[in-house]
Amino acid sequence: MELTFLDPVYARPGPYACAYLDTSRDVRDPEAAIRLRRRHLREDLAQQGADKATVAVVSDTAGSDREVSGRHGQAIFASHGRLALVEELPAPLAHDAARFSALPDVMPLAVQHPPDIPYAAVTVRRVAHPETGAPKELEVDIQTGRWPSSTVAPETCHRRSGPAARWPHSAPRWPPSWRSWSTAPVPRRSC
Repeated sequence: MELTFLDPVYARPGPYACAYLDTSRDVRDPEAAIRLRRRHLREDLAQQGADKATVAVVSDTAGSDREVSGRHGQAIFASHGRLALVEELPAPLAHDAARFSALPDVMPLAVQHPPDIPYAAVTVRRVAHPETGAPKELEVDIQTGRWPSSTVAPETCHRRSGPAARWPHSAPRWPPSWRSWSTAPVPRRSC
């Protein structure tokens, strides 16, 4: 998993104020709900010994994601009165959390952060045409993208097909020469 997005947090010396809160906008009065959460956040950090400047910067940042609609959360990290990192959470934690400690509590954020891993999915099938007597072919479905992919709009899948007899000659070269193979996009459900 790529964690370089956390570099701004670790670039600052501790102690750290870390806050995870629900900043969803799908409630009846989101501003009132966030004000209440902000007040609890200030109280929790102050009780744990956080300095006033750090408490103020975390509190001022809490709920600043007004442009994000629906259910979501926010992760806020600060140190010595300065903001280190603010990230949107695709789903809020079960309970708001505020912590002031020597090490930042980044695990809830890291777990929800999409890893953005490049991938290639390939399916190879041998297709026989006994009814026509045509030679056997190979069909290759190829889909590339980044994981996690959106289930709403997955990457385009392409199907390539060609004579199976040519496969042993083009397989040692990767990528194989596709010029003699036909190419067509494949409906999303077929790949």
